[in-house]
Amino acid sequence: MLRVFTLFLTGIPLLLHSQDTLTLEAAVKRALEKNYDVLMVKNTTDIAHLNNAAGNAGMLPRINWQVSDNLSRSDIYQRFATGNEISSKNAVGNNLGAGIAFDWTIFDGFKMFSIRDKLKSLDEQGQIQLRKQMASTVEAVTSAYVKLATAEQQRKNVNDVIAFNEEREKIALARFKAGTFGKADWLQAKIDLNNQLQQRIEIQTDIFSARRELEMLLVFPEESEFSVGYFDDDLAVDMEELERSLPRNNYDLLIAEKNRQIAELSIREAESVRMPRIGLTGAYNFTNVNNSAGFSLLNRSYGPTAGLTLSMPLFNGGTGNRSIQTAKIQTHTAQLLLSAITQRINADFKIAKENYKRLSEVKILEEENAVLAREFLEISTERFRQGQTTSLGISQAQVTYQNSITRLAQCEYDLSLAKVKLLLIAGKI
Repeated sequence: MLRVFTLFLTGIPLLLHSQDTLTLEAAVKRALEKNYDVLMVKNTTDIAHLNNAAGNAGMLPRINWQVSDNLSRSDIYQRFATGNEISSKNAVGNNLGAGIAFDWTIFDGFKMFSIRDKLKSLDEQGQIQLRKQMASTVEAVTSAYVKLATAEQQRKNVNDVIAFNEEREKIALARFKAGTFGKADWLQAKIDLNNQLQQRIEIQTDIFSARRELEMLLVFPEESEFSVGYFDDDLAVDMEELERSLPRNNYDLLIAEKNRQIAELSIREAESVRMPRIGLTGAYNFTNVNNSAGFSLLNRSYGPTAGLTLSMPLFNGGTGNRSIQTAKIQTHTAQLLLSAITQRINADFKIAKENYKRLSEVKILEEENAVLAREFLEISTERFRQGQTTSLGISQAQVTYQNSITRLAQCEYDLSLAKVKLLLIAGKI
């Protein structure tokens, strides 16, 4: 199930910051084992699997064993046609019985087979629901992981800009003390530096929130010590393969198809009420009756019995016809829902595909812009050092560089999520 997504993970190089670096693959693995939503859906799936049994469909016989022993104390007075009379005070009686009873419905209009097929479909649907929940968890973990990695990358980018600002502030201060620059240039450099320091504090808040979100999904203790890897996702996506696999792998489509199959089985189940019902019965009984007084002092019997029952419904107030009509309407509704979901999934895939293609093209431009903007900033810094440009010029170069690397980090984040979205819709996660 995670084969394609594993390839996606291996296409993401991770730069280790410490021995406690948490890779995305490890995060996904832990979430699938520990996440509460996954575990709850798994329990529901296990119940559906347990219910998928022949006995639960009524296909197996029922065998019961029972024993009874009844004691009595009675006053007896009996008069017989022969003229004899029996009269006894506090006569003791004991009725002991034991037996094994057998009951098996061998034909019920194929209802049991419809129920068994329905239980099987519910079991399979539960497995699909579990895979869907696991895929949704993978998407959530990936989103949180990339969000945290992006925030940490943005902190590094801000630190890079701060280093340029610090250099600029030193140059402006030295020039101001030397009398070659006005104080305004130094003040502007100091203000820009403080703004960057403030932005780093805000990014630190984003990192804290993203870390808590990832900890929750992975069921980590609060404030766990770990770092994440840096994303550089260059793995290509085979759009044609994803589009071909969409109808047979999308989880919503598979679930809707199972609902349609279950609705059709409900029609067969409802139609079974028109058919005869045949059952086998059998038993082996033992009875032993002891009386201290009366006509019969001992009555003992034991032995097997067997029988065949046949019943045929003649009239049930139209309940059967109404059940059949209701089942047919429900089947039609399930078919309409399947068609609606198919249309929606196809539209979602096209939107996700276009979004991914657009972000891929934007990333190429942003990568080039980031390289150009850094070179421009380095040149502007050197010119500022030599007094060949103003404070405004280097300030604009710093803003251009910061905006460029911020857009690049955001584009990489959006592109990674767009790829996961495509894989999720295509059922490849």
